Amino acid sequence: QSPSIRILLENDMILLRFACALTMLVSALGAAEELTPYPNPAQAPALQLQDTRGDTHKLSGYRGKVVLINFWATWCPPCIKEMPSLQRVWEQLHREDIAVLAVNLGEPAEVVKPFLQQYPVDFPVLLDTELTAANAWEVQGLPTTFVVDPEGQLVYRVLGDREWDDPQILTRLRSLRKTRANLVRTISPRHQTHQPPALPTPNH
Repeated sequence: QSPSIRILLENDMILLRFACALTMLVSALGAAEELTPYPNPAQAPALQLQDTRGDTHKLSGYRGKVVLINFWATWCPPCIKEMPSLQRVWEQLHREDIAVLAVNLGEPAEVVKPFLQQYPVDFPVLLDTELTAANAWEVQGLPTTFVVDPEGQLVYRVLGDREWDDPQILTRLRSLRKTRANLVRTISPRHQTHQPPALPTPNH
């Protein structure tokens, strides 16, 4: 990294740490099951990052699934607090076409891997070391979580920690799968007319 890029990253991290402190206050006032819907759902930004194992994940590769994308850092107390509930929601929903992706901001694998030994999770943990995804998704505090529907539309944006396996949240996430069912029905109509094969023309 050049000195100028390093300074920009450091400034971004300082702002995120400050925003994290404000997020803790917001979380303390918010209900555990509260999700903030987008008033006008829009297409989610692109997301392409490597995980802690070096495998590349693209959001486009999850099309057809509900995707919960959690932006976090190891130094963020509310991020640490909600990590176990993210694991629990993954355990309950990953077989139901609902995926969880955790995006770590600004920290190398050498920092993230020891953290995951203390807080093990089974879903992919992606590394946004240059904060490119954080900027594209306009993350202004940690933790911030986005919910994307099967068509790639942003449905919810959540600032602060949540108990992600709260029954009300599970119901909302499961309800988004209907989008996929509707999409399949438009591609494969329920009622199709079967035409019998044409009879061969007799030779005279």
